[in-house]
Amino acid sequence: MRSIQRLVSTSTTSGFFRFVTLSRTRTRKSASVLVIRIRSMRKLDSKILLLVVLGVWAASVMMATVWLSEVDHTHGVKHSASRTQSKAESLARATAALNRLNTESVPLKVTLQPDFKEAVDSSPLKVGHEEIRISAEEENVDEFLFESKEVFAVLILACNRPQYLERTLHSMSQVWDKKSKVLVSLDQNPKCAAGTKQLEEIIARYSVKIPISSIRNSGGNFVPTALPPQLVASHYKNAIKSVFSSYEDITGIIICEDDMEFSPDFFDYFRTAVPIMRADPSIWCVSSWNDLGSIDYARDNSRLFRSDFFPGLGWFLSRELWELELEEIWPDNHWDWFMRGDVVSKQRDCIVPEVSRNRNFGAFGATVDQAFFDKHISKAAFNTQHPVQFQNLSMLFSDSYEKELIRLVESSKLVNINEIYQTAGNLLIVYRVEEYRRIAESLGLIEHPRSIHKGLIIVRKQNSPDEWILLADARKCPYLPDHLKIRPQPSFQMIASREAESCHDACSTKHLRCSPDHFDFVNSCSKLSAHFPCKKGCFGGVVGEDLPAYASSAAKPEFYQYCLTTTEQSTCEALYFATSRLCPCIE
Repeated sequence: MRSIQRLVSTSTTSGFFRFVTLSRTRTRKSASVLVIRIRSMRKLDSKILLLVVLGVWAASVMMATVWLSEVDHTHGVKHSASRTQSKAESLARATAALNRLNTESVPLKVTLQPDFKEAVDSSPLKVGHEEIRISAEEENVDEFLFESKEVFAVLILACNRPQYLERTLHSMSQVWDKKSKVLVSLDQNPKCAAGTKQLEEIIARYSVKIPISSIRNSGGNFVPTALPPQLVASHYKNAIKSVFSSYEDITGIIICEDDMEFSPDFFDYFRTAVPIMRADPSIWCVSSWNDLGSIDYARDNSRLFRSDFFPGLGWFLSRELWELELEEIWPDNHWDWFMRGDVVSKQRDCIVPEVSRNRNFGAFGATVDQAFFDKHISKAAFNTQHPVQFQNLSMLFSDSYEKELIRLVESSKLVNINEIYQTAGNLLIVYRVEEYRRIAESLGLIEHPRSIHKGLIIVRKQNSPDEWILLADARKCPYLPDHLKIRPQPSFQMIASREAESCHDACSTKHLRCSPDHFDFVNSCSKLSAHFPCKKGCFGGVVGEDLPAYASSAAKPEFYQYCLTTTEQSTCEALYFATSRLCPCIE
């Protein structure tokens, strides 16, 4: 019972809890079978209903368990008048959850146990081309709570860093959960292949401790002039594709690199968070890394939160996301910034721990910035405890999360950066993106907004761990009161420039003027895609005063036919011979 109370974030000490698990088996040539089992646990005082379905749905061979947490609009648990009513409500919510997880609309046959017939209308349920059987039984819910039938694989991408791989596999051998496959992908492009034999010897040694399989990736059509980000993107694509095609039972991959160590609860974390991701369509990944999780700010190893800035660095990729969305559009460059574009992420979030569950020790590598590593990556907090009882998991579901953020913003005191250490309570700082670097440097955060949700960053106060500092982007944060929001002027228009033309000139041709205060309103992949072909896709993190822009000239082959966003400040006067700009123009 204690585990349930932690899950639903309520102080209720008694109640009636109902869990629905969804198990599904499918073969390529046979019909699917869906089984729902409603499990209950009661105490004598009151009857409180909670439906938890954390969904697992796969397009090929798989079996999974789904839980969904249902919380009412006041953040409390819904009450039921009777056990019969509870069963009916539970079934209705289960049906709704399954409908969200299904892509088919064929009516299904329902078989009910006798004690359910009294509670459910006899009309057939429609939750896809499936058969549902329902039963009720008393269960030890503590044992059941985090049961999962996900089939994980840990994929470690390696490239000629034997000392790093040895350290990574040693760490994995200490935390391995005896359920997940461990796969090491050895990149075979000429810049990596020279170390293959030594890496395979290391893998062979650790295969005695844990079952490890190695994958040799061909490296594709290697281009001698390819830059490191291009080689890394190619390795990722080849490795992911190889795993999902070779292991049809795998439902998802935890993607790591050969310079990581893992927390003792690394697998527990993913087996807790992935079912929540499965149940909430507004969540698309789970990462074990917190970009803002430095030792100064990350203290609570039981807290998880949501970020719409893709963190990477030890993240879960589902088979469905790969096969249905990413495989066909995977970029040949800067894969991580590609994942951060709003056209790809579709405004979905990743679940992230406050205290990271992996430690990145790679001080050198294909895309490592040594100064950035020393200043930020090396100072990340790292969980060393096991087990950890994760708190407030129901708050991760979209509706509850949004309400909590609104409450937190409304209850915080509006201050400026110079007042944060002299003011008690939760504090709110409203900023423009062009001001963020100065604020971040004052707080010791990464210079660009990360671990952010809809323009809102939340970190603990260093001298008061139970109080929060909220950093809200005035142009993007929907939780701010209207008088603190910055909106585009009524005359604002987005104008596509000609190649090598400044925004000053592009706006002038329409008898408008370029507004530097409006660049943030055009700096997104979706805005660029509405004005340019973006033939190879879109990614960000590019430095240049001429951005956002479309790389329209083959004279810049690294970026040719990509749309590019930036984390830097743009100017109206800038122009570049190889790009066509997207310009913010006003009267």
